[in-house]
Amino acid sequence: MTNAYDYDPDARYEDDETGSAKIAQNAGVSGASAASVYEDDDTNSHDIATEAYEGVPAENSAYEDEPKHMVDPQTQAAINAYIPNAEDAEALNARTEEQFSTAYDIIDQIDGLLSNAPSLFFSKNQVKIDYDEVYGLFQELKDVLPVQLQRASDLMRKAERRLENAQSQAEAIVNNAQAKSASIISDANDRARILAGQENVVSLATQQARSILSSAQEKANALTKGANDYTADSMRALDNQLVELRHSISTGLQVLQERQQVALHDLPHITPEDYPQD
Repeated sequence: MTNAYDYDPDARYEDDETGSAKIAQNAGVSGASAASVYEDDDTNSHDIATEAYEGVPAENSAYEDEPKHMVDPQTQAAINAYIPNAEDAEALNARTEEQFSTAYDIIDQIDGLLSNAPSLFFSKNQVKIDYDEVYGLFQELKDVLPVQLQRASDLMRKAERRLENAQSQAEAIVNNAQAKSASIISDANDRARILAGQENVVSLATQQARSILSSAQEKANALTKGANDYTADSMRALDNQLVELRHSISTGLQVLQERQQVALHDLPHITPEDYPQD
């Protein structure tokens, strides 16, 4: 059974207008820290903090109405966007081969410029080239590189941000619950001293504090597990992209080898007739 407090990768956790920053400050979190922990939050931070402070039982929690899946449809769609469908594989391979072919054309042009550039008078290892021409070729090369490189980098950064956000949210929940439980126990001790005949006051308050701590720990564990699952899914998607990238590189190397063979074949060869005759 999936926990009701599953991690939502697209949830917003920044400070909202419902008082989440104030609640975080009561738990010992500064204003700047509270704003960074609850970034982009307009619903979830209020629900979590209110339940921790009011001691709402788990069965009445608003989280029971939330979706029970670990990865929401939008995030799953984003992950699937990085994995080509089987019917698109042929088109993807053709496009990648074309990109590598164009990239090698540009590399050949740069190689030709460097090979044919005149050497400086005082240094044979330095040549004189047209900066604008070489810079333009490098810009063209950047434009035609396969998009898998950028996609893999974006996916990695997104997974790291989601994991950090979930960990910060889980830490804030535990801190809020600990502060609330300490306040409840302190109030109960004061009441017990005033009402000496009511010995069960401290016991009831302690039970309530333990319930709040247990609920907060459950939420924190669920958030951390959800973030870890999301990161694992992202890593698997990244692995698939790397497989595609390795295939693309192999294709590019094959194109380069074919070109080298053609160039070697087209080179002029010295025949016996070219040597001086006695």
